[in-house]
Amino acid sequence: MDKLPTMWCIVLFSVLPWVYAEPTMYGEILSPNYPQAYPNEVEKTWDIEVPEGYGIHLYFTHLDIELSENCDYDSVQIISGGIEEGKICGQKTSKNPNSPIVEEFQVPSNQLQVIFRSDFSNDVLGTELPQCVPVCGIPSKPFEGTQRIFGGSFADIENFPWQVFFANPRAGGALIDEYWVLTAAHVVEKNRNPEMYVGSTLVNRERLTNSQILIPERVIIHPGWTFLDDPETRKNFDNDIALIRLKDPVKMGPTVSLICLPGNSSEYNPSEGAMGLISGWGRTENKNIVLKLRGARLPIAPLQKCKEVKAKKSGVDVKTYVFTDNMICAGDQKGVDSCEGDSGGALVLQDPDKSNPKFYVAGLVSWGPQCGTYGIYTKVKNYIDWIKKTMQENSTPSTD
Repeated sequence: MDKLPTMWCIVLFSVLPWVYAEPTMYGEILSPNYPQAYPNEVEKTWDIEVPEGYGIHLYFTHLDIELSENCDYDSVQIISGGIEEGKICGQKTSKNPNSPIVEEFQVPSNQLQVIFRSDFSNDVLGTELPQCVPVCGIPSKPFEGTQRIFGGSFADIENFPWQVFFANPRAGGALIDEYWVLTAAHVVEKNRNPEMYVGSTLVNRERLTNSQILIPERVIIHPGWTFLDDPETRKNFDNDIALIRLKDPVKMGPTVSLICLPGNSSEYNPSEGAMGLISGWGRTENKNIVLKLRGARLPIAPLQKCKEVKAKKSGVDVKTYVFTDNMICAGDQKGVDSCEGDSGGALVLQDPDKSNPKFYVAGLVSWGPQCGTYGIYTKVKNYIDWIKKTMQENSTPSTD
């Protein structure tokens, strides 16, 4: 299983109503009298809550409780949304010599209840919660728009909380980690210090002033991208992908959260006819400058469909452009498409695991000969190894 993006945080354990407590994002739970033996006939409850858009990673580093059938005597019970996530007892030790963790739970909900009960026992219990995991690929409000973006449906940022707005030049990106934005190489090849924002449906200056600005620390363009003196003459968009390392971690919430990366298996190769979602502030039929976010559903199409598009713009011959297996074709002839200003934004698909109701970034808006028809998207799955390697090698802040 791929390692989930993590965020160090404190979880506040308070017996007061939540309205009286400011949320913190990491911490620990200790059994009564820890590290001494816990007393008999005790029941203690911890109500844990973190901001919306986060899940909770609960792990135990010390577990020594009287063992009984179904943990009927002494136990720790974990409850989320009224559903029991687990009930544990007994003595456990770590199976990994490099990790103190003996038992763990990852809960996508932002609320969790931990209940410790004892009957008769003389042993001790300890548990820590130093991680709070930002949920990826789950919008706080599902998108219900129609099948158009080129002129298409208005959307709220809660529909696409991973959407990043690039102010100049106008473009998009996808938040894949608290420190990382994924976008197209052609968006940043001439601008290594992009002005970026997250968390706002409207992108007029007044609204952007109140939204979260992202400060780039470094821009890393894929080594296979070809640089040109005049990008306007470009006909080869192969390897159109770039990563932006941020100076500070992004603050998550209902309007800001991550999009999942695809897995390496063949299931993550988008199949023809599969419906994807796109979003952005790109040009429409009637407006070159769009202030309110729009979204659309569009189908994955054979690459051949993109090769056959006839551009209305004079001098554009699609046959002279480069097409590779690093590209996805999506759209149709009904006006379903991304356009100028959407570049770098995410084409997201439902995870192929039906039991996992998450979206992942399948493509990035790259190029298209004619808005409102078929468009080309960078196939993110082909770059997973590069993305993970780049993020790992650049995980520490720059000392420049």
